[in-house]
Amino acid sequence: MFYIHNVPGRVRIIIDVLKRNAGAADEIRNAFSTIRGIGTVNINLTIGSILIFYYAEITNCEDIVRVLENMGYFDRSKVITNDEYVRENASKVAESLLRTITGNFVERTLG
Repeated sequence: MFYIHNVPGRVRIIIDVLKRNAGAADEIRNAFSTIRGIGTVNINLTIGSILIFYYAEITNCEDIVRVLENMGYFDRSKVITNDEYVRENASKVAESLLRTITGNFVERTLG
């Protein structure tokens, strides 16, 4: 999965291959450390998220995504929208909650 949420000056990008991949995180951090206009790069290996603060008057989201594409970490054709991302995660939460409720009901009924 690939996800982008951009507000000028801040972009969050989720890349599945980044999950629990410290080597990729280091490579991405190093690449962005050399790019003019990048403020900070925070990477969450648990969810595969990159949060980049940048100076919008110097660079932009398109430039940032292009760097990740050139590194082989991003595929623009597989990006999901914010609505799709929320729907997918809400669905996972609902499924988990339903399993928990059903399991508790069965346990109490048979127990």
